[in-house]
Amino acid sequence: MCLFKHVKDTLKAEKATLNTKDARNPIETIRCPHVDCPEHEMIFDYFVQFLQRNIKESIDGHVNRPIKEKNFAKDAKTFSELERVVFYEDLTFEKKVRLLSIPTIDRIRHFLTDLFTFTTVKAETIVYQIIILRRFMKYSQWSLRAANWRSLIITSLRVALKLEQNLVVSTKVLSHVYPLFKPEEYVKCENAFLKILNWDLWVSTEQYMAQLSSALRTKPSA
Repeated sequence: MCLFKHVKDTLKAEKATLNTKDARNPIETIRCPHVDCPEHEMIFDYFVQFLQRNIKESIDGHVNRPIKEKNFAKDAKTFSELERVVFYEDLTFEKKVRLLSIPTIDRIRHFLTDLFTFTTVKAETIVYQIIILRRFMKYSQWSLRAANWRSLIITSLRVALKLEQNLVVSTKVLSHVYPLFKPEEYVKCENAFLKILNWDLWVSTEQYMAQLSSALRTKPSA
């Protein structure tokens, strides 16, 4: 219960501060740097390969229309980037096509590197993030898609950082890192993520060790 209260309290506090003015550059308030150790790199590489295997198309190639998730349809739209990309004026047509296509392993690696650079991510937090992301996919029966994987990665990371490291990453900072979503939209994503999980955030030692073992057995990606 204490675990859930902590996450709820941080969400409530964020909602209260979203409309306040902050004279500081949000990026300057982040304590970094990317943890550089062999185990961290192996877990990072495992995550990259996991995403590459699981991200699917967002557009049905036969009928040329968006693929809609049957379960939690309203929540699926919260995470979707389709309309955001189409109507985002600062993106070129080529950039929009690239964002809505299945990413290459290099693009996945680049996105995660940029994201983790702005957060103090420990190796064990990435393991926890992978576990709750897998659990979310099971509960929702969604696929990771070209138009939702980034928002789901950001949201699962925010939850994992709160629970594993007691660290709250500002939604204003995330909007600098990935500006397709506004700060208040990241809060909505987290609320939807936790609702679909039914607040099932507990990870046992056995679950953690099993996931860690899988990650440390992974061969480096080419």
